[in-house]
Amino acid sequence: MLLLPPGPIRNATHEMPKIQSHADLNLFRENVEKYAQSLPRRQRYFVYQIATIGLFNLHSQDSVEHKVAPALSHELQKTAIEMNRKWLSHYPADMFAVRFFVYTTIHRDDLQTERVTHIQQALGHGGVLDDALVSLIGNYQDPRIHGELQRFGIRSNSAETPLSKTRANYLHLARMLKQRNIHYMAMQYPMANTSALRSVFSDQKSRMNNYSDLITAPDISSTVSPEFFHILFVSNENFRGIVTHENEAEYFTDMFVANPQLRFGHTTKKGHELIADNIVQVFKNNWDILKMNLPTTQ
Repeated sequence: MLLLPPGPIRNATHEMPKIQSHADLNLFRENVEKYAQSLPRRQRYFVYQIATIGLFNLHSQDSVEHKVAPALSHELQKTAIEMNRKWLSHYPADMFAVRFFVYTTIHRDDLQTERVTHIQQALGHGGVLDDALVSLIGNYQDPRIHGELQRFGIRSNSAETPLSKTRANYLHLARMLKQRNIHYMAMQYPMANTSALRSVFSDQKSRMNNYSDLITAPDISSTVSPEFFHILFVSNENFRGIVTHENEAEYFTDMFVANPQLRFGHTTKKGHELIADNIVQVFKNNWDILKMNLPTTQ
């Protein structure tokens, strides 16, 4: 990677073209292949890595901006997966590439066997699974994947889910801050109310696998455990009354979550300002509490 000329790397990473037609996509694919073939084989994976991530990001942005037809949006995602495969073919032990493939095909049941194959190849080439990938794999509850991990001496706790790990991290942080007498403000995603976030700090464990499922589920108990009564919760539910389908590109750069119950993504500068206003409001309403020391940790 260090031997690659700096110009093409800079252009490829920072100047991804706007792809708004099938002709644009075909030209991009041709240029990627032309550039990849001009490099030594051991360096080609890097070109496909850039193309994979760039196309996936373009697909996310275009889904917000409504500038491409649904058929082309599907082609962007399809080509990103194609580039990811080439990335893996040149660097099969790259666990980042494997994780990216697992993540980008998370809703593709038809690619489950291929996910297993990529994990097998990466492990066989000396790749090392990190906690993030093991957790992501655990979400599938697929006995073939878990069996393959065990064959390589890797234990994947099928009882653990992304939500259970998220909850454990939240609770650990809350207890650590309280022990140090630091106030904790927990903020919910845009559009959603704080019920799901409060439930993370309750004594009841959820049967759901993902936090995204939790925030879209109806009738979530928002009872907070007495241990965490001191936490201040920041709601961004007011996005619902401000953001419309027509102006959402002003507030979001992508649609990280898009379903009938909830639709939001990473915020733009305008979105940042709305979030900042919500935080300031919580500060103003709770200033007397914030000036006081926290209760002594028992």
